[in-house]
Amino acid sequence: MKRLSPVVVALLTATSVALGQSADPGVAGNTEQEFEFIQIEPGDTGYRAFEREVFADFVQAAQGNKEARQRLLATCERALEADPQHAEAIAWRGAAKMFEAGDASSSGDFRAAMNHTNASLTDLNKARDLEPENPGVRMVAANMLLSLAKYHPIENMASGYAKQGIEDANVALSKLYDNWDKQPAEVKGQLLLGVAEAYDNLGEATKARDWFNRVIGAVPGTTWAEQAQAWIDAADKKASSF
Repeated sequence: MKRLSPVVVALLTATSVALGQSADPGVAGNTEQEFEFIQIEPGDTGYRAFEREVFADFVQAAQGNKEARQRLLATCERALEADPQHAEAIAWRGAAKMFEAGDASSSGDFRAAMNHTNASLTDLNKARDLEPENPGVRMVAANMLLSLAKYHPIENMASGYAKQGIEDANVALSKLYDNWDKQPAEVKGQLLLGVAEAYDNLGEATKARDWFNRVIGAVPGTTWAEQAQAWIDAADKKASSF
């Protein structure tokens, strides 16, 4: 299994919430740090916004802060002690476990990396089963799986992760469409781009183009739109060369 740290980096910007601009995002307890969360009408889906409790630690854990990772896991475990069926806590615990996979992979312990990855996927699957209509759960699962699919070295496994990630993304998006204009650019751009890249990796160029165009329409002038346009330009150039 190849080094998983790129997954951790990708996940930082590919979660169900978005890190806002900050003066120093790596400093714990920075009062200037702001976060943008997915916007959804209260009570419509049972969405509990658990990421508001954990995301600051999640960001720092993604940057390599092991103390933040432990705080993140502890917060999830406390929530699960109070409610063992807390789907969002299970989903975020699963996401956090990927950091352990990254550490193990970086140190050359690929068996441990695989075990941690499997534990992460088990949590994501359980969270999805518990609350399949929860957009928070589906966003975490979608972005984790789409990132994992992008970097996984085994083709058939990567394809499976991509397909499940696309399904999770579509469910999450269906829950956000009523409030689509309110969603942060990071939420829209990263999720749409992840789906587009997944279709590209699956060899479904027509669907990939459609989703890359959605990226451009949803978040024009952003880095996500630039990446989408670059893919379209490359595809057009390749087609014109035949």
